[in-house]
Amino acid sequence: MIVQFCILCGNVCLLQIKISRFFIFIIQKRSDLSLFIQIDKLSKIYLGRPVLEEASASIESCDRIGLIGGNGAGKTTLLRLIANLEMPDEGNISGSEQVSIGYLAQKKDNLTGESFYSELSSAFAPLKQLQHTAEKLSKQLSAVSPDSSEYQVLSQQYASVQTEFEQRGGYQMEVKLRRVQNGMGFAGTPDDAPVANFSGGEKTRLELARLLLQEPDLLLLDEPTNYLDFSTLTWLEEYLSSYPGAFLVVSHDRLFLDRCVQKIWEISAGRLTVFSGNYSHYWVQKKEQRRYQAKQYQKQNQKVQELKEYIAKNKSRASTAKMAHSRERMLSRMEPVAKPPPMPMSPRFQFVYDFEPTEEVLSLTDFSVSVGVQRTLFEHLSLTLRRGERWAVIGPNGSGKSSLIRAILGEIPASGRVRWGQNVTIGYYRQELDQFRPENTLLEELWHRYPTFSEHTIRSLLAQVCLTGDNVMKKVCEISGGEKAKLAFALLMLQKPNVLILDEPTNHLDLPTREALEEALNRYTGTILFITHDRYLLQQLPTYIITVSDGNTELFHGNFTQLCNQKQEEEAVLVKTDEKKPTGKVSAKQQRAERAKQRQAFLEMEKEIEQTEEAIVALEQEITTPAVYEDHNLLEQSCTELAALREKLDQLLSEWVS
Repeated sequence: MIVQFCILCGNVCLLQIKISRFFIFIIQKRSDLSLFIQIDKLSKIYLGRPVLEEASASIESCDRIGLIGGNGAGKTTLLRLIANLEMPDEGNISGSEQVSIGYLAQKKDNLTGESFYSELSSAFAPLKQLQHTAEKLSKQLSAVSPDSSEYQVLSQQYASVQTEFEQRGGYQMEVKLRRVQNGMGFAGTPDDAPVANFSGGEKTRLELARLLLQEPDLLLLDEPTNYLDFSTLTWLEEYLSSYPGAFLVVSHDRLFLDRCVQKIWEISAGRLTVFSGNYSHYWVQKKEQRRYQAKQYQKQNQKVQELKEYIAKNKSRASTAKMAHSRERMLSRMEPVAKPPPMPMSPRFQFVYDFEPTEEVLSLTDFSVSVGVQRTLFEHLSLTLRRGERWAVIGPNGSGKSSLIRAILGEIPASGRVRWGQNVTIGYYRQELDQFRPENTLLEELWHRYPTFSEHTIRSLLAQVCLTGDNVMKKVCEISGGEKAKLAFALLMLQKPNVLILDEPTNHLDLPTREALEEALNRYTGTILFITHDRYLLQQLPTYIITVSDGNTELFHGNFTQLCNQKQEEEAVLVKTDEKKPTGKVSAKQQRAERAKQRQAFLEMEKEIEQTEEAIVALEQEITTPAVYEDHNLLEQSCTELAALREKLDQLLSEWVS
């Protein structure tokens, strides 16, 4: 069985590599489980409010499901119920006891390892335990007589453990680890890097990487794309497309949902509805469903009205009373068509300001930012941000985008000159949303900042961002990430800034809220400096884009699509220039010969890896035969040969990865 992928970069490439027996084993194992999870009439109530009402659905092997719904609709609650982290009030979930489940929480930090490598390799704990058991059995074998019954029992146990270790991909642990490490954006991370020094986004990516290496039957992913840059997001989309199990993912990234899922589960007003297809198909079905339901409801209402009018006119007449009674029976037997639910209320963001700033809003001169002693993020950066412009800052995770913003605002040290124009008022949206007091209610959080405002004014503003009713009395520590983001935007609207600085503003927001925010930012006439990985927002909003990578910055005039097109054109020109570049015949021949030599060496190494794996399997099977394990000398010789083959395989795999 052949798959095309590159273990070096994690992308699809023109490399043909044989799938390990581990993957075949897992696929065969899971193909027997057509039904993973059955959800039957599930209900859950929080603070007297039904979050889920009689929700029913199923998850089958290899299902790719996107879970969508408004902030606070119950998406995380459903994931936790499936993961057995919470219990339903009514209904049940069956099948979860037989299925291995991996859960990536949105808020929880499950990292326990001291170093990056120890944390990532902890995904292979069961395989390492098998490896340890095999080593222990090997030592026990060398200490007992070959003629004893204990020796035969230990030999069989040793062979069984070795077979299981090989079938579960034990010899591919390092290869898989490096593939996921590179794909998740940790290619240059030292193995001994302390996890404690990682940012929140890096910790989330590390948890996701570890979960992917564990390869559970069912992945439950709560907003996995929030902290991914473009290259990592693309890699994850490709990885999930070939994932051997099933996954249920909460995401508000429309492109991600279009590319990765085959079903949509929607939670709205406590109801769970299943749609086939990706997000675009769901949206078409949703509109068609609503149109059909409205048409049927209107048609029935018209019919009911006609029947009632006929009954009222003819019931008292002797000649038509019988027909009127017949219409009454028809009316009583009519199954009422449910009224189409109202469209979910979307937030109404409105960013306004009282004073216009000067033409030059922000000027940086010879601006440099360093982290610690050794790492320089930016050096000698000079730029001018003018009134009404919209600048997006993009780049890989860890490139220093947030540090640039914080340095400009004076929150971290920097050198050079920062000059703000006159009458500039700044509204800063923090990615971490850590500016609020956890024990305050939503109402208190805004009221203590603006104590002269009436309660009605504060409540009206919170209602404008869809924080209504009893929700305003929730404590900040109790609300979801999306609700906290809405609170932050409510505060920005109160501040009336003429310069908005936004660090990942669409993280945690549901789809209707994202669309409402995009519209409000497009209407805003002030100046915007923002960081985002939201491809829709990058398409609509920026007039300029700053790309940040390896301490270098580039300024581009236009949106994200125009930037991508320009990059492609530049690459095409470079390729064409290289093709036309005059080179000597000897040099060209040498280059072709070198490339051919590298390809041949790579193919030979692949072949040698395959032959070594086959030799290990053959020798393991040979050891389990009585002719070998009953002969002490022959068994010792076979074990020595097996150890040498494994060492050779490890060396070959290391060379192949590097």
